[in-house]
Amino acid sequence: MRLRNPVEFRNGEARLSLTSRLAAANGFKSMHNFVTITGTSIRSIHFGEPDAIAMLSGWSGFDPEVLSAHRLKTVQQGATWKLGEAMMSRDMLPGYRHRYCPKCVACDLTERENDSHLGAYVRVTWTTRAIRHCPQHGCSIVEERCEPHELGDFARFVSAHRDRIMAQSAAAKPARAFELDRYIEGRIRGHTANAYLDGLETFVAFDLCKYLGNFHRANFDSGRPPGPRPGETEEGFVIASSGPARIEAVVAEAIDRVKPQASEAKSVFGKLRVWLLRNYQRTEYSSVVELFQDIAERHMPLGPEDVFVLPTRKRHLHSLRSASIEYNLMEERVYQLLLRAGLVQKSDLPSSRIYFDAEKGNRVLAEAAETLNTSDIARHLGIDIDVARTILDAGLIPRVENVGRSRVYSRVRLEDYNAFYAKLDIRILDTGQSTELVDTPAACMRARCRNPEIFELAVQGQIKLYRSRDSDGALLGLKVDPAELREAIVEKRRRIAAARRRDDNSSLFAGDNLIDGEDITRRLKASGCTGHELLKLGFLEQVDAVCPTTWRKKKYTTRKSLATFMKHHVSLSGLANECGTPPRLLRHKLYDLGIRPIFEQSEVGSRTAEFYRRADIRKYL
Repeated sequence: MRLRNPVEFRNGEARLSLTSRLAAANGFKSMHNFVTITGTSIRSIHFGEPDAIAMLSGWSGFDPEVLSAHRLKTVQQGATWKLGEAMMSRDMLPGYRHRYCPKCVACDLTERENDSHLGAYVRVTWTTRAIRHCPQHGCSIVEERCEPHELGDFARFVSAHRDRIMAQSAAAKPARAFELDRYIEGRIRGHTANAYLDGLETFVAFDLCKYLGNFHRANFDSGRPPGPRPGETEEGFVIASSGPARIEAVVAEAIDRVKPQASEAKSVFGKLRVWLLRNYQRTEYSSVVELFQDIAERHMPLGPEDVFVLPTRKRHLHSLRSASIEYNLMEERVYQLLLRAGLVQKSDLPSSRIYFDAEKGNRVLAEAAETLNTSDIARHLGIDIDVARTILDAGLIPRVENVGRSRVYSRVRLEDYNAFYAKLDIRILDTGQSTELVDTPAACMRARCRNPEIFELAVQGQIKLYRSRDSDGALLGLKVDPAELREAIVEKRRRIAAARRRDDNSSLFAGDNLIDGEDITRRLKASGCTGHELLKLGFLEQVDAVCPTTWRKKKYTTRKSLATFMKHHVSLSGLANECGTPPRLLRHKLYDLGIRPIFEQSEVGSRTAEFYRRADIRKYL
């Protein structure tokens, strides 16, 4: 039966709003009292149950189909509910509150002169807390708590608080942005507006905007100049409405600013990750969870043991620290290898915050991991670790890295080590074989060479190496023919001296035009270390050069300097031969005449020949 005082049903009006206005127009004390008398319930009307719709149609005179618009439906045991065409979450229920736009209500009140409160109606979009601003005016939705029996009786509320609502309307200011509210209003009405967000349930889209906005504020607000700006959720809507590519760009930039280690994901993602963890098992969130899981895997150094929201499926990035652990290499070495490979740039960041491409890095680090260090080489060859270092320093086994300004890591590839050992061609020494062989330390002393040179000549096939059958190590107890080694060393150094004029320190190699101390003594037919003393005291021109046979630097003189000295000086023995006088008598005679040698033996502290200036003795002899 149609009521005596009907009211106009407004487009987009909530059913309880119409019921409240009908109750007020027909003199009922409250909507609750009116509904109780009719035998139905407020909940039945609110959810649009068929019997309640039929009864409301009879009271108001409006078609049931019109009143059934925006029917509510509970889904998944109350976890979600449907408003029109939009799915809402439980926390979007209004609860015991009147929700309204004061400007909309003020406009409704001014449209009627008498019983103006009957003209104010509740828009169906106000019945979800997903709408935070009026889609028409942009001002914030006002929420006023009410008692359970007052819920939905908006006409009575407006009648009792008209002045307050008008004051709220005058003070209300539009938000800087409320596009998300308009978007959700469209979703309630069944409109499509965004290719990406339309593919999500409405409550998922709303929460995505909310937590994405919080993420953006947390990571990009520092240093931003103060001033009016949209709310967090609106900022998130701007990003999310641009699609997955834009979302990834924002998240990737935030990660790049901080470079967090895998265990610090929460420091960057904050509430966004908490939200994902809370909902990752719900099917409505699956596409969003997959999106952020994929972004995190491709922009953070997450490995199989790390969990962002889901377990990591593939490692895309490594940090220096994670690579050091996986490949069992020191962090500094990993850094230097990648730096030379161009996979990282020089950085002062901690090792856990320096990222690189895991696939490209594997090509470099896997090869480096299949190596032997100095201790391994010494153990395999049965030699002292210092000897192993000299082998590496001599370049007989190439290191994995080149020598740079940083520490030289003594690691070699296993295949290079095997090639080196095969070229040594060590022979087993049978019992009774030549006793002229000596161990390598003694051979080095005789040939005036170093251990690495023995191995170098052996690798080149110029000498033979021997070891006994019962030797424990590959190079332990090695023996070599000292004469063969000496000959090979002399030949090697002559060959190098002939190939280049100077050694590695730019010292001149001694050639035929230079004479050392021993040769000077021999040419002067003198004794002891006369030649060395003449060089030391400066009577001969000194030339620093490298001996091409011993590879050692020492003092030389030129042939010209020696010839000049011999022209102007004579030894005591030579002068005695010329005069036919014994050297001792001749020395006393010269002493009595006041003629002294160019240096006294006591000055040099060794037995040397005595030399006199020819100019001094010419006038006496």
